[in-house]
Amino acid sequence: MSRKTGLEIVRTARQSLYAVAREDLNGLVESLRELPKNHRKKLYYYPIGN
Repeated sequence: MSRKTGLEIVRTARQSLYAVAREDLNGLVESLRELPKNHRKKLYYYPIGN
């Protein structure tokens, strides 16, 4: 399912002449655990997208 969704995103981006950026999220959870608790909550509730 994720491959199908990814291909649809790329197809739509090409049609609309948009750029697609990838982000490596490996180790994200581990790095968040190392932060102070008050900072972790701020990152957790940070809105994503528009």
